Amino acid sequence: AQAALGLGSAYALLNAVAVIWGSQHAVIKAALTGEGAGSEGAIEPSVLNALRFATSAVVFLPALLRPGSNIARGSAHIKPKSTRDLIVAGGELGLWMFAGFALQSIGLEYTSAGRSAFLLYLNVKLVPLFAWLFYGRHIERTAWISAAVAVLGTLLLSTSDNGVPINIGDGLSVAAAVSSAVFILRLEVAAARFNAEQLNAVSLLTTATLSCVWVLSTLPGSSGTNSVGSLAQIAAHASPSLVAVVLYLGVVSTAFGNWAQTVGQRVVSAERAALIYALDPVYAALFAYVF
Repeated sequence: AQAALGLGSAYALLNAVAVIWGSQHAVIKAALTGEGAGSEGAIEPSVLNALRFATSAVVFLPALLRPGSNIARGSAHIKPKSTRDLIVAGGELGLWMFAGFALQSIGLEYTSAGRSAFLLYLNVKLVPLFAWLFYGRHIERTAWISAAVAVLGTLLLSTSDNGVPINIGDGLSVAAAVSSAVFILRLEVAAARFNAEQLNAVSLLTTATLSCVWVLSTLPGSSGTNSVGSLAQIAAHASPSLVAVVLYLGVVSTAFGNWAQTVGQRVVSAERAALIYALDPVYAALFAYVF
């Protein structure tokens, strides 16, 4: 059985997730554009995601291979779950996760890290909206008003980014926010039912598999002379900086971040968790300024 965290610890854990997410925008942007210190060229979004999620999946793989491990959380009020239930729940989460990260990565090729973070912040307001649409949850009038203000504020912030006009990267970032909002809602349901490590193992394996399919669908070649667009080029460009980026995104941002989300959202509702995740663009702006 896995004991639930106290409310304060859960809030702290989810805030740590927001900090980590805020840091990843600048890291991903540097990897995609080849602007990082010691970088030997840009890396394709499909390749970056494949490396990232393959690394994170390896972290949780032992949870699936461990003999005698429980699939369900083990609480008395939760009925035993089958392996099929785990695969379905984790697979669905993996699909939403892949869509969110893929859209974010492609969007960052066209828009700035700061603008991407602010547009992704829309998921905070989409979570209660989707909770109302899909689960019939009641939403206060003040929530609707704050949602409208947030959308307007995000639009103003996005269009004031050094005079850069709205572009396709912004649209992809909004689509990523939709995927993220659905993921947060569905995670709330799955987190209450399954072992956190095993749930993350299945979801990350799903995302890693989809990311590898994405890579294979774009081979051979690349989008530019400086891009890492094939498996051979990846090996040739495996500089220490690239390895560090993959390890940070795979182990810290994805593996730990997803585990912390799963554990924290057992205690904190999706709507309140989304409010904590709203700090993402604040941390992203800070990291973008510093680095």
